[in-house]
Amino acid sequence: MRYFEQQPEENTFSNIVIDLTHRCNMECANCYIPNRDFPDLDQDKLYEFLGKLPSRTYIRLIGAEPTMREDIFDIIRNVKQAGHRPSLTTNGLKLAQLSYVVKLKEAGLRLLLHSMNGADEDSVYQVLDNGKWAVVKVRALENILTCRLPINTGTIIAKGINEHTVGRQVHTFVNAALRTGVNFDTT
Repeated sequence: MRYFEQQPEENTFSNIVIDLTHRCNMECANCYIPNRDFPDLDQDKLYEFLGKLPSRTYIRLIGAEPTMREDIFDIIRNVKQAGHRPSLTTNGLKLAQLSYVVKLKEAGLRLLLHSMNGADEDSVYQVLDNGKWAVVKVRALENILTCRLPINTGTIIAKGINEHTVGRQVHTFVNAALRTGVNFDTT
């Protein structure tokens, strides 16, 4: 395996993933961050890094759960002020409050990835994400659509558990769009 290192000033990537925290408000079976004891990324180091990038870049803010950071709004604002495009990958639990989504948008967020492994089915969330999250996840989706934030939904497919959720996800998304007045008809 080849190792490649690049200084921020020499960045050639159009997308950069930044891991803000290892803290989370869920305990998913498929989590790729088993250790929650690492300190959060230092805000000043992040801002220094962003200031060194030579051109506009998509900055994808992730973590275990980036919304665990109380300073997430400031981080988004600073990514935007540094001339970059902030994106957030989240489990969506905090986005079930409309006021939270409004604050994300006001901070400058323009793209969101919302994890929905079980679409609208608690039985799937129970197995994959160790909780009954369907109502909260759908409410978050509706709030995102209400605020007209561009959204991607993420679903990890686990054989024998949630293959059927791909169709359920489309159905859930379309119904949430209809409830929030989003019209996909461009004719």
